[in-house]
Amino acid sequence: MRPGRTRRLPLMLAGAAIATLLAWPLASWAVEVPDSERMHWVAGDLPPYAWSDSAGPSGLAYELVRVMGERMGRKVTVDFYPWARAVRIAQQGGSVGLFPLARTPERESDYRWLLPLGKVRQAFFGGPETDVEHIESLRAQRIGVLRGSFTGRALADKGFQSVVAAVDYEELLRMLDRHVIDAIYASDEMFNFTLRKRGGRAAAVRQGLSLGAVEIYMATATTCNEAEAQRWLQAYRDVVADGTLARLERKYLSGAAAERR
Repeated sequence: MRPGRTRRLPLMLAGAAIATLLAWPLASWAVEVPDSERMHWVAGDLPPYAWSDSAGPSGLAYELVRVMGERMGRKVTVDFYPWARAVRIAQQGGSVGLFPLARTPERESDYRWLLPLGKVRQAFFGGPETDVEHIESLRAQRIGVLRGSFTGRALADKGFQSVVAAVDYEELLRMLDRHVIDAIYASDEMFNFTLRKRGGRAAAVRQGLSLGAVEIYMATATTCNEAEAQRWLQAYRDVVADGTLARLERKYLSGAAAERR
């Protein structure tokens, strides 16, 4: 892990955000929620928080939502989509939940920010022939980003003009291999997890400059049923209190990530 990385906010200790959640009223906890208003969860392939492969779905946020469902007496399913499509589904309204979503000023009023998952650092990744350390050099390169993420706009705001979107991190890596792009801008925690899954492939990719960090959340559509949202918040309090959340963090986050909590 690179020295000087931004510390990740732990789910259990996310400061004022967690304190606010724990202080919310519980009056709607006992209200019966119609089946049509129950949360429908969607996610993207963004490890270590959520992913789905031949072995089935997994990830810290995926398991968290399943465990919270159990506390509510429900068998919860999560539908995985390309990230841009998952974002569009949540934008269409209803009781739809989405994770893991970066919370940015541009998105603030577009979602209800239900549960904080942490803080991830954004960084450039490239092959040995690409200068990934200096912003002026990077501005002249073709930069790949995840379609539907906030990163494309963030780069445009900083003067990047050649930004290429891809459906997922695997496609970004293939584009890098074929020299369709020169570098990738992504969450270092998520992208490094993808590299580790590919084994030896990680050695050919270097991590470079970071332009900052962003908080990620489980979010819902703004039209989410209020009683339903409160049920999920109470289930979250339960998994914090009984230590389940800490167990999931130990399972899915690397030792270096745990040290940044």
